[in-house]
Amino acid sequence: MKHLKKFNENKSEMALEDYFVEFVDEGFTIERKLNEFKLKYNGEIDFNHLLEMYNDVITKLQAYDKDITKTEFSYKKFVTNILIEVKNIIKEGVEIEIELRGEKLKLIPHAYTLYGNSTTSWTYPDLFISCIILFCKDENNQNYNIQWDGGINYNKITEYNVRAKVRNVNIRIDLESTKKVFDIIKNNKIESRNTDDQHSIILLDTFSKVITPELLTK
Repeated sequence: MKHLKKFNENKSEMALEDYFVEFVDEGFTIERKLNEFKLKYNGEIDFNHLLEMYNDVITKLQAYDKDITKTEFSYKKFVTNILIEVKNIIKEGVEIEIELRGEKLKLIPHAYTLYGNSTTSWTYPDLFISCIILFCKDENNQNYNIQWDGGINYNKITEYNVRAKVRNVNIRIDLESTKKVFDIIKNNKIESRNTDDQHSIILLDTFSKVITPELLTK
């Protein structure tokens, strides 16, 4: 592996993006979601060179004890798709904790969606929050998306009707974790999946005014 010697000369811990620098140099696009990397190349590329780069990345990851949880390799004449997924390192202070069916899980939030309704038309301050979805992954990149809602027909979330669920199963989540949830949504620290910009601004403003960590605790 001609790139491995150069890699080994750097004894410091590398950022995950650094493992894929040669793919970027070769013109690959890379989409990252936490520790999942999707690499795509449009056009013809030498297969032997491609295989060498792929094996090189795997060797590098293993050299620094990265736990590879999933790989996919698709090579065609004009398009190449590669997926490499590495076990997430959940750092203390970043994760949230829930209890699902009696099992405690540590999760990393990476995106959210807010839903709202209005008693009249789509205007603030008539708007209320009816559903919050927090998209999370565990250390093995499994999805655990937490949903808080006000019950049937997207009713207003209140202290009397709010439910917290994962996969339609009720969960327990403490105040320490809901404070983190409130902070990362209010301050847009993760991706928002609300598409309309003006809509998103109104929803986020409403969320900040009417939702509290205590309201989300179950």
